[in-house]
Amino acid sequence: MTASMTLTGERGRGSPRLTPDVVPGVHRLEHAFTNCYLLVDGASWTLVDAAFPAPGAP
Repeated sequence: MTASMTLTGERGRGSPRLTPDVVPGVHRLEHAFTNCYLLVDGASWTLVDAAFPAPGAP
């Protein structure tokens, strides 16, 4: 299975978007209401889910 991804600036409706190198080694993924970050350190990758605040949270 393969997935397509759009770089920021390209408008593929409904496609996940990638903003590479927000800062060196940090890439932002966004899709619908979800934001995640990929942290790259050599051969190691970490996915950080930025989460969505709970309803009614300040």
